[in-house]
Amino acid sequence: VGALMPGIVELDTQEGTRRLQRSATPSSIAILSRLETQIVQSWCGLATLCSVFNAFHVQPAPNWHEFPWWTQESLLIATETGGDVSPQIGLTLEQLNYVASHRTSSTAVHASMEGRGSANMLRQDLIDTFSNISGNISKAITINFDREPIHGKSLGHHSPLAAYDEDTDSVLLADVTRYKFPPVWVPLETLHAAMNTNDTVAGTTRGWLLMEYSPGVATQPLDPPTNPLTFIAAGAAAVVTAVFLFGACCGCCVTCVVQRRRKRCEENERAKGDGLELL
Repeated sequence: VGALMPGIVELDTQEGTRRLQRSATPSSIAILSRLETQIVQSWCGLATLCSVFNAFHVQPAPNWHEFPWWTQESLLIATETGGDVSPQIGLTLEQLNYVASHRTSSTAVHASMEGRGSANMLRQDLIDTFSNISGNISKAITINFDREPIHGKSLGHHSPLAAYDEDTDSVLLADVTRYKFPPVWVPLETLHAAMNTNDTVAGTTRGWLLMEYSPGVATQPLDPPTNPLTFIAAGAAAVVTAVFLFGACCGCCVTCVVQRRRKRCEENERAKGDGLELL
């Protein structure tokens, strides 16, 4: 697993357990008990949403062995978003927000947003999410972050948050890479710094996703976000086209030179019959 950065506390320690005992809510238990393990390295976003959707029994849900259950393979199919996003290189914060909006009321907050994306606003969102005791509305918060401030190695990732401990101002990160990174308590400022990093694929900073789900209440899906792969594919196509055109031009030039040399040789052969040689 590797060493954790200073200030990070593992859940399965005495201190980690104390924090959970102080701060656990029904939402905390629901997330931890239904936490998915990502099955493909780039599917952390899918695993994150499945964890939330299963925790809150989000409907309508796809069937898995005759039971309503969200899986990473069925998520994009069931939400009919597979044609707009692709998890091949991982989903951006806006793409995950788009998928989530097909079953929940969701909002993406980028950590670089002036005022709204501050550490203090993150704190308020956490308090609001985990102090929610309404039986009709379920609330969740997930994050898109860089691992470096937490695990010491830079890598973009998605995971849900399972609790907020006000006494230590720390957040329980329920990592979907469960086989490698067990749940840990992260100081809020450290967590915010991990989100206030640049996603080079999206061209924006990372951040957090707020979700609300109320059974029977219709949601308004967001418009599809721009797929970063579109720009990559367009760039690759432009390079291929340029290479093709360059090759075609070079081919034409070579053909012209060959034809001119052949013509000159034929003219020389005819001239030799007359005792002449063309230069």
